[in-house]
Amino acid sequence: MIKGIAQERTASLRQLGREFFVEGESPDCFAYRSGSRELDGLSCALAGRHQMDNAACALALLDAAAPAGVTVDEAAVRQGLRSVQWEGRLEPIERDPLLLLDGAHNPAAAEVLARYLEAFRLRHPESRVILVLGMMRDKDHRGFVAPLRQVVSEVILTEASLAR
Repeated sequence: MIKGIAQERTASLRQLGREFFVEGESPDCFAYRSGSRELDGLSCALAGRHQMDNAACALALLDAAAPAGVTVDEAAVRQGLRSVQWEGRLEPIERDPLLLLDGAHNPAAAEVLARYLEAFRLRHPESRVILVLGMMRDKDHRGFVAPLRQVVSEVILTEASLAR
């Protein structure tokens, strides 16, 4: 779909794994490669392996904007990735015990959350993962819970006391 829209509008399309690449296993230390830059030893403050892909897409956007005069130096890129914050997405709100807040509310976001929790459990097999879940009625509850069933130890259901 995106490829078709890009063709209709004669817009260039850059794809992760084709025009630009990310290498590494953790957002703590990864590399970015494209036709115009190579950055090693990058570190992203956001949790989850998927954040390396997101960072690579942001860097590809900078690459695409450079010919128009939009430039960001390497030090700023590194500092931005190290200090980025995204409230409500795998946001640690307590450290001991670890308590994360995540606003995931659809099956695709639940898949990402499940992959993160699965990796967490591999690193911390003694930990219990407790999911506290409250969702609006119009959300796909079953689709959301399905990928999480194998990675959580316990589910606590709650109800929001507010309307939209």
